[in-house]
Order: sequence, then structure tokens, then C-alpha cells
Amino acid sequence: MGFRISWLAAQGLSKSQLLAHFGLVDTLVADAANEAPFSAAELPSGWTLLWSNDPAFATIARCTRLSRLAPVLSCWVNETAMFSSANYFEGGVYRWFAGHALDQGADHLVHEGDMPPQFDGIRARLTASQAEYGERQPPVDFLFDIPVELAQSICGFRHDEYHESMHGFTEAVPAPEKPKGLLGRLFGGGR
Repeated sequence: MGFRISWLAAQGLSKSQLLAHFGLVDTLVADAANEAPFSAAELPSGWTLLWSNDPAFATIARCTRLSRLAPVLSCWVNETAMFSSANYFEGGVYRWFAGHALDQGADHLVHEGDMPPQFDGIRARLTASQAEYGERQPPVDFLFDIPVELAQSICGFRHDEYHESMHGFTEAVPAPEKPKGLLGRLFGGGR
């Protein structure tokens, strides 16, 4: 079994701002292994990251909306199907994408948009590693790491590398419902 997660990071937003955008609050309970449904951390790189154990959480729509407030980077990882992607949004616009899906072929890699300059070097290095490894058994999927490394090169985070002193993840949970006013309690009105 492997990771089946998604995460998104916003540049320049505080943890409380990022969580509030999604209706979440910080419990201040450490989640060093990212076991809670959601956990968040402010990274030393100036990005604030929201980890989700739901691989479908960091949708294009969510990231596009959030990017109206700050640049957003997202990463989807499914190690059981060997699928990965990195996505970048800014100013409410989807700027670029890189993705790999092993079920589309061992050499599958798609990208679109104005790719960051480090993309070419990461792609060349890992494509060469894949070619050098060849058809040996057990198989190794180096191209899976292209989107993952690209995201890491931007915000400094990689889902499968843990450094406790760097990340300080804490569990995030849905914000409690605000109490209804008198009329809301009497007539069942919502917020």
C-alpha cells in the first residue's frame, strides 16, 4: 500500500487564513504522520500547506478559488495506481500542470502551460534514470516523481519525506457551527 493523498499550499497565507478559507480550524494537536483527515503546517519556504487524506480534495475548482487570494500549488499522489500530478494556480487562473499515470504507459508524462524553469532539468534527469533502469524487475517508475519533485522544488515539501523540525503539522477539523439566533432556533433558519 502507498500514499493516496492530495495537498495544496498557498504562498503567503497564514495557517489560520488557509484553514478558514476551507471552513476548518486548527486543533493544535500534532499530526506528525498526517493521519488525520486534514492537517496543516506553515513551511519554512513561506508556503502554508493543507494535507488531505482524501486524494480528491485538492480539486482544480478549489485551488482556482483559493488562488484569488494567493498563489496555489497542489499535488495529487496515488502510489497504488502510480499516478501523480502537480498543478499551479495564480490570480484565479490555472497556470500549469504536470502529470504522470502509469496506466497510460511507462513513459506517460503530460504537461501544459508555462512550466517553471526547473521542470526541464527534473524531467531530463528522471527520464534518463527510467531509460537506464530499463526493464529490470521489479519495475521502478521514475516518471512518477517528476510532478512530485517539481512541486517540492517550488514549496520545499514532499509527501514522503518527513522532517519533524521543518513541518510541525497539526490536525485541522471543521469549524464548529455558529449558534443560531432566536429566530433561527424558533423557525429552523440556517446561517
